[in-house]
Amino acid sequence: MAYQTVDHTADFGIRVYGAKNIEELFLQAAYAIIKETGAGSKISDAEQEIFCLGFDIEDLLISYLNEILFMVQTNEFRVSKIEINSITDTRLNARLKGSYTGLPLKFYVKAATQHDLKINKTPDGYETTVIFDV
Repeated sequence: MAYQTVDHTADFGIRVYGAKNIEELFLQAAYAIIKETGAGSKISDAEQEIFCLGFDIEDLLISYLNEILFMVQTNEFRVSKIEINSITDTRLNARLKGSYTGLPLKFYVKAATQHDLKINKTPDGYETTVIFDV
């Protein structure tokens, strides 16, 4: 997983890079915010299906990350694995595996934001920076 945290005034960001395709970029972004907030789990005794819609690929990424944040923060679901079943520029279907452990998070995130969001194709793969409102 290739990502780094990004300093941002009053917010928190992650820069994801080196993804071979859009699916990998989405997975890396999700695993990065899960790791940073402490929402990971080694237990995998429950599953959650998520369906997301977006106006375009960037909006879809925000919708996807916010859906995961909802599962993690509201439903106290801790994630061990994510499988993206299908993805287009405007629709995503994924399965989250993990557990309802209710373990505390390192910090809470209000939402992933559209702030300066752009998914770029580079010679090294896809990259993006996502800013989260905390």
